[in-house]
Amino acid sequence: ALQAHDPDSVVRYRRVRQRPLGPEDAVEMAATAPETQAATAAAGDLFTLLPTWDFDADRATPLAIEAALVERPPEDFPEIETKLLAVLGDPSSTYAAKEFCCKILRRVGSAGSVAPLAALLADETMSHMARYALERDDDPAATEALRQALDTVQGTHRIGIIGSLGRLRDAAAVPYLLKALDDPDPEVFQAAAAALGQIGGDAALAGVTAAAAGAQGTRLSVLQDALLRGADRALADGRATAALPVYEGLFAADHAPRVRVAALEGIVRVKGAVAVPLLMSVLTDGDPELQASAARYVRDMQGEGV
Repeated sequence: ALQAHDPDSVVRYRRVRQRPLGPEDAVEMAATAPETQAATAAAGDLFTLLPTWDFDADRATPLAIEAALVERPPEDFPEIETKLLAVLGDPSSTYAAKEFCCKILRRVGSAGSVAPLAALLADETMSHMARYALERDDDPAATEALRQALDTVQGTHRIGIIGSLGRLRDAAAVPYLLKALDDPDPEVFQAAAAALGQIGGDAALAGVTAAAAGAQGTRLSVLQDALLRGADRALADGRATAALPVYEGLFAADHAPRVRVAALEGIVRVKGAVAVPLLMSVLTDGDPELQASAARYVRDMQGEGV
C-alpha cells in the first residue's frame, strides 16, 4: 500500500536498512532506551543498582554502564575500576553482578584489580571470570598471580589457569608446567603439554623432549603434538635453528606416520630446496601418506636443483 502511494518508498527504506549498525548506534540505543533513562534518573550512579542486578532482570543497568564506558576516555577508567571492584567485593552482590564486573574489568582493569581478582581464582563460582579478567590485564602482576595460583588451585580451575598461561606465552611458567606433566590427572597433563607447546622456547622444548623420551601411547602422542606446536612457534618467531632439530627428531622412523608427515612439513619449511634429497628418499619410502606429502612438496617447490 505504501508503494502504491510512493513508488520510491521501498528504495528509500532499503537504503536505510543497508547501512550497517556501528558502535555509535549501540551506544545511542542503550543510552536512549526508556528503561536506561529511568534507571539513570532514579539512581544517579548506575553502580548503586548493579549489586542487585540478576540475569532474569532487564539489562538496563549493565547496558547503560557499557554505553557510558564507550563514551568515557581512558583517563576515567580508574574511577570505573574502583566502582567495579567495590561491587565485586560486596558479599551481597549477585553472581550476575560480579560476573559483569569481571567482564568490564577485562577492559579497564589495571594493577589495582590484580589482588581482588587473584583472590577469586580459587573460588568455585568466580574462578573462571576472575581468570578471564586477569588474562587481559597488561600488568605483569596479573600473569604472576595466575602463575602462583597453580600451586593452590585444583581441578578444572587449575586446568583453566594452565590454558591462560599458555595463551599468554608466559615463559616464566615453564618450570611450573613441566612439573604439571607429572600430574596424575590426564586432563592436567594434556593442558600442561598444550601450554608448553604454545609458549615454545628452548626450555619448554627441552623439557617436553625429555618427557617424551620415555612416554608411550596417548601420553607420547600428546607430547609429540606439543613438540610440533613448539617447533612451529619457534619457526614463526624466526628461530629456525631451534625448530629444525625438533622436526628432525620427530621425523625418525619409529614415530607414527601422522607425526612424521607433520615433521616433514616443518623440515621443508625450514630448508626449502635444500630438503630435495630428503624428499626424494621419502618417495621410495613404504608409507603412502609420506610419499604423497613428499610428492606434493617436490611439485610445488622452486629453485635450482629441484
